[in-house]
Amino acid sequence: MTPRPALTEEQRWLLRAMGGWAIRDCLLGPDGVAHLMQSQWGGSGRRLPGGPEWLAYGFDCGRGKIVTGRFGGGADRDPVVTITTAQLNRYARSLPRAVTDELREVRRAWNAEYIYGRRDWCHCGHEDECQDGRHHPTDDEIDNHYRELRRIKEWEGRALDRALGFVEVDETPVFVEVDESTELVGQLALFAVAS
Repeated sequence: MTPRPALTEEQRWLLRAMGGWAIRDCLLGPDGVAHLMQSQWGGSGRRLPGGPEWLAYGFDCGRGKIVTGRFGGGADRDPVVTITTAQLNRYARSLPRAVTDELREVRRAWNAEYIYGRRDWCHCGHEDECQDGRHHPTDDEIDNHYRELRRIKEWEGRALDRALGFVEVDETPVFVEVDESTELVGQLALFAVAS
């Protein structure tokens, strides 16, 4: 595992177990951290392969810190791990640009597919009678939409693994040659640029 200066391995395990868009946004800067701390988010615990047993205790956010929860052991258990707002912000600032760029791309892809891409869909079940003018998706369109969301969530998980030091990060920019024979898919197809 790649060590990062601002968080211990245990703290990074806790963030990875929390996962998702909230941690992604925390790693992009102080706005995400402030939102998380204000949210009072908590969870009952999530075990990850290779992760410590105490991840099952869950977590709580608020009052300027994230702490491991008290699930499965009673309210008298002291937190195993604590992460402060300052530590999380310092860690986010320490991330390589390649990592934060990828996290931003994940966020853009998620927003494009989940929020903006399907906001005009109607699932009323009465396509012939519907007067609102919105698109009534086919079963294939719905399947493709959920398939794309799963792909983005898997990408987000891999990006979080890199951001939290569980996977080595190569900071060398990668450029791919694209010519007429290259098949563009997903977001690339939407923004195909002529060379």
